[in-house]
Amino acid sequence: MKNENIIKIAQELGIKESQISKVLDLTSQGNTIPFIARYRKEMTGNLDEVQIKSIIDLDKSMTALAERKATVLAKIQEQGKLTAELQKAIETAEKLADVEELYLPYKEKRRTKATIAREAGLFPLARLILQNKASLEKEAQAFVTEGFETAEKALAGACEILIESFSEDNRLRSWVYNEIWSYSSITSTVKDEAADDKKTFQIYYDFSEKVGKIQGYRILALNRGEKLGILKVGFDHNTDKMIRFMASRFKNKNAYIDDVISKTIKKKLFLLWNVAFTVS
Repeated sequence: MKNENIIKIAQELGIKESQISKVLDLTSQGNTIPFIARYRKEMTGNLDEVQIKSIIDLDKSMTALAERKATVLAKIQEQGKLTAELQKAIETAEKLADVEELYLPYKEKRRTKATIAREAGLFPLARLILQNKASLEKEAQAFVTEGFETAEKALAGACEILIESFSEDNRLRSWVYNEIWSYSSITSTVKDEAADDKKTFQIYYDFSEKVGKIQGYRILALNRGEKLGILKVGFDHNTDKMIRFMASRFKNKNAYIDDVISKTIKKKLFLLWNVAFTVS
């Protein structure tokens, strides 16, 4: 696993494999980044602290990805649902987001708002919303129960069922995922320039790059800059376009479906953004 990491890190950072190997060896011996950069220059080929940190972070993220793949494969295997095609897709996935998307249909569901609503018998009401029945507020009166004591609360619970259902829709997941990777951008602006006395993050003071093109070491740098309070990192995406795509699947809509569509898209964006930007 380590040798494979070294090859990939070398390709991504443009640093020799021998230098990367030395950095990882020195790190495993307990040496700190400042110590390695200052006193082991002859061993690392004069790599600076930023380069050394990028090597270490990428190695950690690649190792974490490999470990996550192994965990996911084992969990799906336990369910007896691991096919050769699915196994190959997981093993060849290059991003944590890809692994999580593949795992989602097999993931054990936690007790969500939608789960509680289903247990309360609100699934038929969710179907009525989809059927665009007239007088939904009146229909909802028949579903008032413990935890959903009013028609308004019953309708809100039914909407949670639809949001979860739509969020797990393969076509929607695939489309939103591809939309993010192809057209959305990661952005950053300077938040506290004074805190960046060495101008380490200067190139990220006014930065924007497509999600699908940004390299791992840049995400690591943005993460560090944000954690240090130097950068403000954002996500530029066309939410309206995504909402229109999902809305096009419904011939007749009502206010509840519109709300479900908007919340579903925002939920997917939030989940995919967190996965895509968690690499360190």
